[in-house]
Amino acid sequence: MTDVTEIEHCYIGRAGCGCVVAVAVDATYDLGAMVRTAECVAEFIRDGLTIERIPAETFRAKGFPFGHKCGKGRHDR
Repeated sequence: MTDVTEIEHCYIGRAGCGCVVAVAVDATYDLGAMVRTAECVAEFIRDGLTIERIPAETFRAKGFPFGHKCGKGRHDR
């Protein structure tokens, strides 16, 4: 299992409205995790999300706007 303090970056997926609706961890020290991260990012792209790589601390920060803040439903992309 990955210690979250070891995670430096993550990939976020933004919906067309600009809301962050998906996240995948960038675990470059674990080949299996790297494959899973790549699969997740590929799925985000197939779903039409825009991908950004950000510091994990940014995502973990209190108040990070994860989920639809525009009024759309949880599973709307």
